[in-house]
Order: sequence, then structure tokens, then C-alpha cells
Amino acid sequence: MRRYSRSVVLHPCTVLIEQEDNVQRLAIWDLDGTLVDSSLDLCASGNHVRQTMSLEPLSVPAVKAMIGDGLTALLQRMLPEGTDIDWAKSIFADHYDEQCVKNTPLYEGMASVLAQLHAQGWMSALVSNKPDRWCGPILKANNIDHYFSTIRGGDGIRKPQPDPLLDVCRECEVDISCAVMIGDLSNDILAANNAGCSSIHVRWGFGPLPDGLTASRDCEHYTHLVDILNDVIRCP
Repeated sequence: MRRYSRSVVLHPCTVLIEQEDNVQRLAIWDLDGTLVDSSLDLCASGNHVRQTMSLEPLSVPAVKAMIGDGLTALLQRMLPEGTDIDWAKSIFADHYDEQCVKNTPLYEGMASVLAQLHAQGWMSALVSNKPDRWCGPILKANNIDHYFSTIRGGDGIRKPQPDPLLDVCRECEVDISCAVMIGDLSNDILAANNAGCSSIHVRWGFGPLPDGLTASRDCEHYTHLVDILNDVIRCP
């Protein structure tokens, strides 16, 4: 059984881990807008539903602004009020099963970041509001699935609830004080706040945080991410 660390808060953005044994640190990753740019494939499958309804397609920038709260919310935003969303989700899913790995690349540098963290002894977990059936294939298509100890999609309790973050910490046998949530939208930061862990807001994703909501740290460019993680959770 792994012995957990005792943590000391140095200031609101840094936790010093006083190691007793081999203390593990966990990077909890969002998927869409953090690791991968899924906007082209989400737009394609959403527009497939619109085409089925004889509606004009929406632009990629328009759809990008609608991403972030799961599939139901995306389709509610893309389709006319009163649309049967369960029907729309079925049409979308049949199309997206193949579409999801066609044009969903990693953001620049993310494979290198994952490799560096792995080499430094960090564990990685995925917590996404995207349905489970698509998370694994997207990671595998981008050759990064082997970095993840566990994957939690949005079929159950979703962010901003703390449960998915707490669950992956239990699965990885990592104390929540030794975990950092990395994401691009408010649900990621709120989930971290609700779970009681640190967070990093990446600014290359699908949108800014709303006024009044701040992460433990912000990251403008992937080249800074490893250093920020190691500063947020320090192991002397």
C-alpha cells in the first residue's frame, strides 16, 4: 500500500510535498481543447445532423464557441429549439464513431509534455465530459494512450462535480493534494476547486474563463507547462 504524503501550502498556488516514501503526483487532463483540437470533427458530425434536418452548416468558429459542456449541450446549441436531442445524439454518434479520429490532432507539443512528465515520474489520468466511447480511440489515434493510467469519460457524473477527479485519484492511489487538473474551460477549474486540488488553465483551448473564476496557475504556451506543474506540486 502506498503511503501518502503530507502536504504544506506554501502560497495559494504551490503545494510542497514532504515525502515519506515514493510519493506519486498525478496530472489530470481534460481532452477537448486541452490535449486535442476536436473542433473540426465535432463540427463535421454536428453539421451532419443539421444536414439530416435540411439545415445549413455552421462554421467551425461558431461551433468552437459551443464546445465545453458535453454532447447534449453542444447539440442543443447547434440545433433549433424543440429538436429531439435524443434522436440528434443518435444521428451524431453514428457519424462521430468514425469521424472522431479523422481531424482531431494533438495541440503542438502535447506529446512531448506527456513524455517529459512520464520520465519525471508523474502519472496521468484523463477526465473528460466527452462520452467514454470516444475518449480512448482519440488518445490511441494520437499515440498517447499509453501515458494514461485511467480514463474517465462523461457517461457518469461529470465536471464541474468533483467526483470524477476524486475517483481517478482513488484508482491511482494518489492523494488529492498531489493532483493537478489541467483544462481550458470553467468546468475543469470548478471541478478542481470542488475536489480541493490545484488547477492549471491552458489558454490555447476553446475559450477564456468567466470573470471571477481563476485557476491556481495559467499557461500561455505548452513549453511552460512542465515547469508550471513542477512548481504547483513540489517534491523536494
